[in-house]
Amino acid sequence: FYTLNTDSPTSHRVAYYGPDDNEVMSNPLELGRVAARYAITWARANGYSFNGKTVALITGDATAPWAQSRMVAFVQTIKASYPKVKFADTPTTGYSTGFDPPTVIAEMTSYMTGHPDVSFYFDTDWESVQIGQLIARKHLQNKVYTLGYNLNAAYVQVIEQHDVIGTVDQRYDLQGEAWVEGCAKFLLTGQRPPTYKFAQPSVWSASNMSQALKLYSTIPNSGVTG
Repeated sequence: FYTLNTDSPTSHRVAYYGPDDNEVMSNPLELGRVAARYAITWARANGYSFNGKTVALITGDATAPWAQSRMVAFVQTIKASYPKVKFADTPTTGYSTGFDPPTVIAEMTSYMTGHPDVSFYFDTDWESVQIGQLIARKHLQNKVYTLGYNLNAAYVQVIEQHDVIGTVDQRYDLQGEAWVEGCAKFLLTGQRPPTYKFAQPSVWSASNMSQALKLYSTIPNSGVTG
């Protein structure tokens, strides 16, 4: 009836609610664009220019359509503001680390050693946590930066320590709420939910982490703690 987070348009679902990872470039909620706009705002506020810098595209699974779509949107949006930026990878050849934290650490240790020219890591998922940890271990703060997605206790720590500049939250809480409300309204009133409705993402950084913690403190078992 209702798909969340990742759509399945060939199934019998009647509605989808979740992030926009379909390269709908006119949609301001497209997650790659959200990340890029935040990165541009951060860069301008902190005296960083992507022009002449090398950016790495990192992902847990380089074959995943959602990961590639985020990278496409990120690359296009950054290039529009910084035409002289360089990318070490492409959206179809982004460096794949897997999702297991120890494996990510091992993979990214190797990658960072082999790519000393990279000053910004864009990650399509959770792996910015481990990238931020490596930035701290290698004493690369204020030289190398990373931006990723989602939020948990580990993210809170690296963001508060300024080892990660921010994370794009897909707001799983809103997705779960929409599914319950959509099903309830349909069953009780016959009101059908819209076929497509995109989740409103949040971007969390050190400047508003207290707001994120306050929000998630009201959600049982959210996995987000200070």
